[in-house]
Amino acid sequence: MTKVLIEYDYSGIDRVVGIPTTGQLITFQKQMAKVQTSYKCNIAEARDHGWSWIMCTQAQWILKRGITAQVPVPVDPGPYVGDTNILNAAHKQVLKLYEEYEEHKRNTNKAIQACFDEDLFIELETDGLLLGVSPHEVYQHMWTNFILTVDKDREILHARELLKVDYDPDRIVQHYYKAINEARELLTGLRETVTDAEVMRNAYATFEKNIDLKDACREWNRGTLTTWEEMRKHFSKEIQMNKTDPAIMKRTELANAVLAQTKEDENAQRQASEVLVLQTQKIQELEARIEQQQLANSATNQVPGRIPASISTGSSNGSSAGGSSATSTVTKEEMMQMFAQFTQNNNQSEGNTGTAKKKKNKFGTEYIRNDLGNGERSKRRYPDSTNYCPSCGYDIKPTHTPGTCTNRKACHNEAATLANKMGGVTTNCHFVT
Repeated sequence: MTKVLIEYDYSGIDRVVGIPTTGQLITFQKQMAKVQTSYKCNIAEARDHGWSWIMCTQAQWILKRGITAQVPVPVDPGPYVGDTNILNAAHKQVLKLYEEYEEHKRNTNKAIQACFDEDLFIELETDGLLLGVSPHEVYQHMWTNFILTVDKDREILHARELLKVDYDPDRIVQHYYKAINEARELLTGLRETVTDAEVMRNAYATFEKNIDLKDACREWNRGTLTTWEEMRKHFSKEIQMNKTDPAIMKRTELANAVLAQTKEDENAQRQASEVLVLQTQKIQELEARIEQQQLANSATNQVPGRIPASISTGSSNGSSAGGSSATSTVTKEEMMQMFAQFTQNNNQSEGNTGTAKKKKNKFGTEYIRNDLGNGERSKRRYPDSTNYCPSCGYDIKPTHTPGTCTNRKACHNEAATLANKMGGVTTNCHFVT
């Protein structure tokens, strides 16, 4: 039988120079697992994780998705001593599995030597090779001899904080579960014990802060479920039900509308503040220039309070036909009046633009006023709509129905129609009579 030969591709694994840190060791293990997972392992307990179990502790391995048992380590079956074809085939299969295991061990140790300084393994090498030492033992050797306690403690504290990550209701809950699992795997890699009770305690604390999950939290407290897996299923189901609940969807829609309006108001206030600052700066500049000109006029015995037009709105036209220079003047009071008029005109222009935009946004095309009194008008505002509301009447938005009305009156009945108003109002119903 042909001997099994395997060669790893190390191009995706980072090279570590000098003494490794806690983060670098954990990163190396993850990168190594990606390479090992790409090779199929024919041991049933390995499931879809390939040969990555070679580098894992038992606690790390059992946390992987779909894993329920440890992987039995292949052993050398020795020479074949049977006398039947069935036994011979079974022996070949066991021998092949053992040779694959030895090749993956050899490649993993080779990757470790390639990615870390060789001085780290002087105590373990024989003739420059890591012989008779498993990859996990080599990895553990680096943890024991080169990782500082303070470095490890810092990573542990960081990972503990990751367990307390908040649930974001705008994303599917699986993102939250993934973050929790990654934090748990990190702590396990740091040789820290993380119990289901601790994970569930943190998860409940973050779920309890979400108002839409109050009922789910109460139901969980009244129930008999006790495992992390059961908790995940319970809250996943409740969150999915909330996403399709009409009442919650309506509340979310209104909250988003309020948030959008608040942002719009903040932008308008910010723009008004910026305009005020600019106006103040302009006034200060004009006052400074007036004061300078008054001082210059006093020095040259000119009439106080008179300013050459080149400082403000006037202009110097150069030499006239008669050869003289024409210059007009303006007083401080006249200048302030002109500036005030300019500011007023500018504000009116901005106000008109904002009002027109608001009306256009509200009705889509042009603003149709209620010119008949009592909320009625002579021209349709929504000609494409045929909806009727017992509280608001006819000629309403296409999305406005008796069921979605938010301005309900005492006569409101969700079953009312245009043909059978059931006591509802007749506002603007003259368009169909």
